[in-house]
Amino acid sequence: MMTKVIAVSDEAYSRLASIKGEKSFTKVILELTEKRKDISEFFGIWKGTMSDEQAEEWKREIKESRKRFFDKGYLRELKERGEKKKAKGGKG
Repeated sequence: MMTKVIAVSDEAYSRLASIKGEKSFTKVILELTEKRKDISEFFGIWKGTMSDEQAEEWKREIKESRKRFFDKGYLRELKERGEKKKAKGGKG
C-alpha cells in the first residue's frame, strides 16, 4: 500500500481523531468520503406493485390522517390528555 503525507489543521485532526476510535485514519476518511445514494434513485421503486386505485387510496388516507393530526382540535385534545395524565401523577 502506497502512503501519502497530507497536512491538516489541528482542528481537522482533532475531529478525525475524535471519531476514529480503533479505526485507522485511512478507514475513517474512506467512510466519510464514501458516495452516498441519492434519494432520487428510489423514485418509482414501487411502480407496478399496486394498482393506480390502490395508490390513490393510500394518498387519500395519508392526506386525511395528516389533516386529522394537524387539526387544532386534535392537537388540543392531545394536549388536554397530557395535562390530565400529569394531574393524575403520570408522566406527560
